Order: sequence, then C-alpha cells, then structure tokens
Amino acid sequence: MLLTVVTIPILYFLLIFGWVETVQYYPNRDFDENAWKADSDRRYEYTHDLIKRKLLIGKTRAQVEYVLGKNSDTSQTEFYYYIGFRPEITGIDPSTLIINLRNGKVDTVIEYDK
Repeated sequence: MLLTVVTIPILYFLLIFGWVETVQYYPNRDFDENAWKADSDRRYEYTHDLIKRKLLIGKTRAQVEYVLGKNSDTSQTEFYYYIGFRPEITGIDPSTLIINLRNGKVDTVIEYDK
C-alpha cells in the first residue's frame, strides 16, 4: 500500500512531463535557404541555426533579403520575418525573427516568441 501511494504520483508526474515534452518538440535544422523560402509556417525550425552561427551579422539589408526573401517592412533600422507557430502548449501567437540594423548592417538577430 505504501509503495502504491509513493509510486503513483511519481508515475503521473513522469507521464505528464513526457507528454508536455512530446507536444512541444520540433527539430532544429541547419539553415536551408530554399526550405526557408518554401515554407514560411515552419521557419522556426531554422532560426536556431541562423542565430547561433550568426549567418546574417554584418550583412546589408539587400544581402539579407537575398538570403531570406523580400520583406514588406519599411523601417530603416529593423525588419521582421514571420516564422510560424512554434509547437507549444500555450502558444497562441506566431513567432517572429527580428533583425536590427546599425549603420546599414545587421547588428543583432533575435527570435521573438510572445
């Protein structure tokens, strides 16, 4: 009886934890320009590599648009790319890649997930 009282809560916790991890899983893929442009709803799979390897740092706006595609944003200091809805339990808003420019070149690249 004591073994059951101790074991059941642990098993429930492990089951729920495993389910949450499974629901939120998505692959982190190496950046692929063609795949990025082909499927805007799954871009979140490529952003980790894009940011980690600093592939855009130091590039001009035109160079970024050549790699990532055109953007309708008209700001001179930052622009945004829709990257889709990341698999999350509480995720109801899409994620965005924010690219900040300083002196005409990419200074920072961050992923905004509300």
